[in-house]
Amino acid sequence: MSDQVMAIDRSRAKDLIARGQLTITNVSLLANMIQRARQEVQTTFEAAREQRVWRDLADISIERVKDVTGGRLRLGVLRQYRLETIADVLVASPSDLMTIPGVGEATATKVSAAADQIRRTVRESMRFRIDLDPGDTVATALLHAVSVWETVRGEAHHVEAGRDLARTLSSLCAGAAPAAAGALRR
Repeated sequence: MSDQVMAIDRSRAKDLIARGQLTITNVSLLANMIQRARQEVQTTFEAAREQRVWRDLADISIERVKDVTGGRLRLGVLRQYRLETIADVLVASPSDLMTIPGVGEATATKVSAAADQIRRTVRESMRFRIDLDPGDTVATALLHAVSVWETVRGEAHHVEAGRDLARTLSSLCAGAAPAAAGALRR
């Protein structure tokens, strides 16, 4: 075989290997893009939910602690120190509560635990809709993340087939490398 034909075969082998490696890279990029889009929806949803939970907790009276504890706690002294909502109690630590005269360790622990239980209940039962408010940056970020996810999720079913193709191409590229390097002798 002439040197010219071998040079063309070597050039084609190099080109095929380069295209195979580009395809492998693109499959990986697609998989990463889909995973990032999904993760961004989850992250921004959690942020939006937490914002709504804390907004709701700021509207729930500290008196609800009695519902959780069976009504055995005296909460008047907490109100005197401007702890009026469940959010107020959650922001304060049990040690902060114990600095209030008349609040001991047992009361502080019970009040904090009850407030945390209310927080968990509110969080778990939280259902909300997104109001179109350009000033709400958290909801705007969530809507953007959902929009991106909607765009890329249609490609998600291609990822596994792409990974299979990438594994096959990787093996073929490795096998073709000697031909591209001109290492074969005829």
